[in-house]
Amino acid sequence: VLYVGGAFGSIGGQPRTALAALDLQTGQPTAWNPILTEWDVVGPRVRALALVDSALYVGGSFASIGGQPRICLGGVDTTTGLATAWDSHMDGLVWSLLVSGNTLYVGGAFSRAGDVPASGLAAFALAPPSPSPSH
Repeated sequence: VLYVGGAFGSIGGQPRTALAALDLQTGQPTAWNPILTEWDVVGPRVRALALVDSALYVGGSFASIGGQPRICLGGVDTTTGLATAWDSHMDGLVWSLLVSGNTLYVGGAFSRAGDVPASGLAAFALAPPSPSPSH
């Protein structure tokens, strides 16, 4: 699967709002569809993606993703397309994402992140992955 983001309303003939998953074999969109909604006066746009295990972190300009309110940054489950429980509490645009170890670095035009002052740059500690059960 290839996850793609942008400012589109459809891809491969299927309605998708700014975010889609494409099948690598066929190039066609999969059924996965974590709907994004408009934030401010701009239609939803995805500017950055970061995949961590089964969560796709999405940054851009949107008011909700995967059925939950998430301002400009949210995580969605790569299987269901539903929002994860994690909420960044951003107050402005997200332009870039980088994951290093268990830290998600975020850049953009925001002044608060995680309910604390942050002038365009923030770091979030992500939960470490669950250990795999041994067989």
